[in-house]
Amino acid sequence: MSWFFQLKVLIPFYTWVLSIKHGYRKAWKIICAEFSFETGNYTDYKANEPYYNICGMRPAAVREQNRTGEHNGYATFNDYWDCIEDFMLRNKAFNIPDVSNENDVKTWVSNLKKSNYFEANEQQYAKGVQHYLSSQGGHYNSVVMWFGVSFLAVCAAFAYGFYHYAQKKGGIFKG
Repeated sequence: MSWFFQLKVLIPFYTWVLSIKHGYRKAWKIICAEFSFETGNYTDYKANEPYYNICGMRPAAVREQNRTGEHNGYATFNDYWDCIEDFMLRNKAFNIPDVSNENDVKTWVSNLKKSNYFEANEQQYAKGVQHYLSSQGGHYNSVVMWFGVSFLAVCAAFAYGFYHYAQKKGGIFKG
């Protein structure tokens, strides 16, 4: 699987699914933008194989973590799903709430800063995340819609095939 497909398509989809699972339904696009910002639009070496660390996670000292190892002070993961899930679990452990609306970057970043997630200047960090949300937010919606339509198409094809199989087995289908 190409890196482009993994980073530009799977990460927004994984983030959407895991955000719903962990109670960050409104923040999922902000989180995607944060991952883009954290990695310089996925150009940082830690974002790629074999590290899969798209959010700058460090080894946890006070909570369980699903990392596979450590490299230069950063956690390594089996895949992007594990990294994103770990990010969500970290936020739950630090009681980071979902945002009130999907564009509330300032509140999201402020809560991350209070939990010591990052050391950078809060306004600069928020500006970076907002940049990626503004430039790529529509792409994130498209990815989720593409997966949704694809899933419905597969379900429809399965139902159509099952319907014709049932007709043939029941003697209704004359063909």
